[in-house]
Amino acid sequence: MKLARLALTVLLALAVNSNAIEADNPASCRQKISELTNGASDSKAPSPESIEVLVWNVQKFENHSALRWLKETPAQIIMAQESIASIQLAFADDLNATQVFSPGYRTFNNETSGVGIITKFETLVSCAWQHQEPWLLTPKATLVSALQTGKQMMLAVNLHAINFSIGTQELQDQIDAISVVIEDYDGPIVVAGDFNTWSKARTEVLERFIFKHELSATNFQPDHRVRPFSYPLDHILTKNLNVLAAQSERSELSDHTPLIMTVTSTQELNPELAFSHPTKIERPLSKR
Repeated sequence: MKLARLALTVLLALAVNSNAIEADNPASCRQKISELTNGASDSKAPSPESIEVLVWNVQKFENHSALRWLKETPAQIIMAQESIASIQLAFADDLNATQVFSPGYRTFNNETSGVGIITKFETLVSCAWQHQEPWLLTPKATLVSALQTGKQMMLAVNLHAINFSIGTQELQDQIDAISVVIEDYDGPIVVAGDFNTWSKARTEVLERFIFKHELSATNFQPDHRVRPFSYPLDHILTKNLNVLAAQSERSELSDHTPLIMTVTSTQELNPELAFSHPTKIERPLSKR
């Protein structure tokens, strides 16, 4: 049954993506990315002065104005949760952008919902896998793309986290899978999405992940993120990037607000993409 489900996941991804899924588990994903090391620095593309990233749970585009709003954004990287495969593909075509989609669950209208990345940057490799909601038995998707952002390669990780569970083990399993991919990675990293951190315990899972990998939790100004029980659900985590600006404006186009971040790299223009030994330096978590 698991093998059949995995095969279906891969087939769906290949059918609806401009970029194919090249790895369907974290270990294979890490291997695929590490294989790019030797050629990653050969790009002649100019490096952008800054990169704008947009992260948004679009609520399956139930409000059609959300799509119109997205078409007007200047973001070079759009990371969507609860995206719809057919809508995302058409949207990327309209923008003349590349896109990759990781399927999650089927909607009541028999559409394929999942997480997606739409970008004007070259997508070098993409990986996707699923974890299952323990009560609803619906899959939640994770998507990883290695993007050639000028002379650098950025890892973009898009997550729609498990929501309904007793305890936090299922959420921890999702986070641990991401850890396998980004562990000891020295290039620019963005880990973002709808983490469903609606409780203290769930938030602490994310905080431990931030601390383990020396990530920075983005602070937004203004900050109108959705906060059930006072805890924000949506986050952008970064490493080896300078955040120039970040905001989360009010929006009635979805049940989540869009997160918009502008970054530059903290590294030289021509670094090697490499995994290194983890640092022992300890530092406090970024304040929220």
